[in-house]
Amino acid sequence: MMLKGFGEKFLNLILDKCGKIAGNQILAGCIYGFLPSVRLEESKIKNLNVLIIIEDYGGKVRGYREKLNDVELKITASDKEIFEKDVKNEFLGGFLSDALLTTYIPILNAEYLKKHELYVRVRTLRAIIENLILEYPDLCHEMLIKPEYFIYELARRKIKVFPLFRHGTSLFFKEVLKEENLKSLLKEYKPSLKKLEEDVIEVSNGYVRIKLSFIEELKKLKVKAFLRKIQRKTLTTILDLIPEISDLVISEDFSIKGFESPEKYLYIPTSMGYVSLAEKISVDDFVYKLAPTAKVLDVKIEEVGGILSSVYLLKVKFEDKSEKRVVVKKFKDWIGLKWFPITLWTLGTSSFAVLGETRLAREYATNRFLKSKGFNVPEILYVSPKEGLIFQEYIEGVSSKKIVKKILSGKNENLTQNLEFIREIGAEIAKVHAYNICIGDSKPENILITDDNRIFFIDLEQASRGGDKAWDIAEFLYYSGHYALVTSPIKAVKELTKSFIEGYLESGGEEKFVRKAGSAKYTKVFSIFTLPHVILTISNLCKKLDGE
Repeated sequence: MMLKGFGEKFLNLILDKCGKIAGNQILAGCIYGFLPSVRLEESKIKNLNVLIIIEDYGGKVRGYREKLNDVELKITASDKEIFEKDVKNEFLGGFLSDALLTTYIPILNAEYLKKHELYVRVRTLRAIIENLILEYPDLCHEMLIKPEYFIYELARRKIKVFPLFRHGTSLFFKEVLKEENLKSLLKEYKPSLKKLEEDVIEVSNGYVRIKLSFIEELKKLKVKAFLRKIQRKTLTTILDLIPEISDLVISEDFSIKGFESPEKYLYIPTSMGYVSLAEKISVDDFVYKLAPTAKVLDVKIEEVGGILSSVYLLKVKFEDKSEKRVVVKKFKDWIGLKWFPITLWTLGTSSFAVLGETRLAREYATNRFLKSKGFNVPEILYVSPKEGLIFQEYIEGVSSKKIVKKILSGKNENLTQNLEFIREIGAEIAKVHAYNICIGDSKPENILITDDNRIFFIDLEQASRGGDKAWDIAEFLYYSGHYALVTSPIKAVKELTKSFIEGYLESGGEEKFVRKAGSAKYTKVFSIFTLPHVILTISNLCKKLDGE
């Protein structure tokens, strides 16, 4: 953002000072670091930051201090090639090019600076968006971003990456983030956001959304987050190039009084409205949000299960005698000896997500995606990311585990109908796979059948885009098989397996995944609790597909 405010005579005096450093080779220059709302008066200015780009400076960057009357000039002189490298790929971590992210006054070649300003803003925003995708690989598909996020995140990044400039930078951003300056600065981001709309983002109703095509493209490249890695390397390079500042103390700590978390400006939609990723509410807070104007008579919460996450049923009774039931899931990290057996159980076969925030993100993102495609999943009512809580619609239904047990008991009561349910489950999983989604934890307990015969997928915290489709097939079948007793007829195991496979293939599921589910890679996982002859029967049917 270019400003006016100094007289031509004063700017020429500054240019003369710079000319003594660079001779006649100055390509462009500016005074930078002003706040958008600052009133520039020469008589009140005591310090100025100046950047000059020199046509041929021998690949150097140097810092100088000069006096102009009562004004102290802090001049950074850079070789053109070094400056343009920093513009294009943060060669110095943006140390030089970030001057163009502030408000500045050209002293020479404004056109050159303006061209590179747009490039720097677009590159910076693109990098921040890429980091969002890497940090939130599941949530990024649903994420809504307020433009303020980019300014707050830029402030956090730069202070972390350049802790030796912590004090000055923090003071600058403390002023930038005041409401008046923030509004002015946001206007300067509009052209950059417009440029990114070509292939990276969509902008609607004041929110930025990342395009699915860009997310998929970045994930294919498997780009890794780089901020922490470049911190020391960048600082070392700068200290080598600018020895005049090498005596500054490097500190890892920083704080800005009143600085808001950038995550406050990242949102995800729920049925009760948009939720900030900085949201931190308790169950009591949620009850109030559920019915802010209704009088609550009674609140009960009881644990209803959950092996890998804590699952509770929240019952809220209101004055009008109505009752609302909500499933509350608490996602904790699985780190510690308690979860070691799970790791061993699936070692080499399936990778379970262990971090609570990862599992919460997967549950939320997969639920939202499947809902949008017409699948039956519990509605996400609200999310409290900082507390690791998801509030979901309560689904009244029968676990398919009960149907599996009835089939494997060998009794013929409702056998045709029950096998049809199994066929439908296979069909629904095939339809999910068609969208390149894997359920991840597809055991019968996580599939409900309602009174009107709808099939619901619950507990989607291990679901993912891509993933191992054969695992979904294997887990449902072999986990079902562990309900077979020694006295269970093998014919019942065959009928259940055939019904599932037929439903899966008839709805577009690929044969190769069924065959793969029959391999030793999967049978070994379930051999610890499923009878050998049951595993063998299921495995053979998967590999042969013809039931013989």
